[in-house]
Amino acid sequence: MPEKTIIIADATRQAGAEEDRIEFKPGVNILIGPPNTGKSKWMETIDFLLGDSTTAEQRETDDIFVKFDSAQLTANIGGETYQVERKWKEKGSLGKVFVNGEAFPLEQYHSLLLNQLGITPFHY
Repeated sequence: MPEKTIIIADATRQAGAEEDRIEFKPGVNILIGPPNTGKSKWMETIDFLLGDSTTAEQRETDDIFVKFDSAQLTANIGGETYQVERKWKEKGSLGKVFVNGEAFPLEQYHSLLLNQLGITPFHY
């Protein structure tokens, strides 16, 4: 039985041809650096890729959404490798998550993640 974990290999943010990338090694990774150098913004990007449902209106002035067009990550989720992408400047894509190239509505993506981790979705 595969482990019920999420292990992130890398994440990228793109603005046209420009790419900002972070890679993770097996084990514990620590982001260190001076204040205001982007450590928290990387965590926000990863949070968004893992299913944050913040609306476009809430993100209009967010640095990530202003500077970049999309973000991607490669992760092993519940024993399987996935490419996850979110595109917020492409019309109609903000509420979708692209998993291995296939578009999923955000709620369906949440269910996919929970199922891969062996967590029964609970709706109230």
